[in-house]
Amino acid sequence: MSSVKLTRVDLVAAKHDPWITAIMADYEIPKSPHVFVGSGLEHTERIVFFIGKDGGGLGFIDNDPIGYIEESKHIAAAVKYEKTHGTWPPSDPDRRRHGGPDEYEFDGGSYDYNAKEIVQVANMTLF
Repeated sequence: MSSVKLTRVDLVAAKHDPWITAIMADYEIPKSPHVFVGSGLEHTERIVFFIGKDGGGLGFIDNDPIGYIEESKHIAAAVKYEKTHGTWPPSDPDRRRHGGPDEYEFDGGSYDYNAKEIVQVANMTLF
């Protein structure tokens, strides 16, 4: 079995990472989370866990972080367009869409909120 190591980073530093910022804008994460980041089993895969004080939270795995950043920008622009025009903007059939990162929800007590690292046993689906 393989494992991945996620390292806790400061929330302010995490907000300077465009991929993590996009996820935080598009998903509802726990209040005052500790943020753990790392690489997945594939060389392009990125992982971020947002762990709340109860030890639960959300995790995201993405094979195409750059593609998700672009998709998040399109979503934000579409939301703005809808607020102005009352309708979703016309879609460009030639634009490549990102399906979004894989999302995992963790029950309270799953992780130690105060840990410095998380070592997660992984297989091809990670969990």
